[in-house]
Amino acid sequence: MNQNNNNPTNGINTKWILVLVYSFILGLFIFSYLLSRFFDAPYSDFTRDPLAVMKTHPFVGFLSNIGVIIWIVTATISLFTSYLIEKEKLQNRYLFHFFSGAITSILLVDDLFMIHDRIFPIYLKISEVPLFIFYGILITVYLYYYRKQILKYDYIILLIALFMFAFSLGVDHFDVESEFIHFFEDGPKLLGIAAWFVFYLSASISDLSTNSFKSTTN
Repeated sequence: MNQNNNNPTNGINTKWILVLVYSFILGLFIFSYLLSRFFDAPYSDFTRDPLAVMKTHPFVGFLSNIGVIIWIVTATISLFTSYLIEKEKLQNRYLFHFFSGAITSILLVDDLFMIHDRIFPIYLKISEVPLFIFYGILITVYLYYYRKQILKYDYIILLIALFMFAFSLGVDHFDVESEFIHFFEDGPKLLGIAAWFVFYLSASISDLSTNSFKSTTN
């Protein structure tokens, strides 16, 4: 009997993966310590939950956290789909899902750590405009290069997501003192993230269930 068939890891060296993951986390601890010294803040501020540090009620940032979770799920779906497709040597589809996951991850990090909202303009003293230009160029090149692939899916959902992001960004630049202004800024952003998720979920399901993919896995 082939011993490999009884190996649930399918030849993957999980011990080395664990070493790499632990090394990365150790690096994060060191980086957090350096940040605490740079900002002259308690090290615990960088290891504890923000709500515990702020000593506020547990639902602060509730919808924002939901949006981050959806970002994470979307990036995971796209990157894992690219991994499955790459194993079957379907290069074009692999690259599409890989870069979709990469771009989603970039947007996730920006949203989670408020890079364009806080880090660039407040801490780095850099205008957020160059960052928006970078995002705009990145997404434009991505949409153009993979336009044929995108048109094979329900691309209207992706257009809805992009429209919602643009609407939210536009509202963000209105200097209006009102509690409801955040509804018109954060609401469309969350709707955009949801549409982004639905598009890439459907794209992954479509590619993983096509006859061409099935024929290579049988």
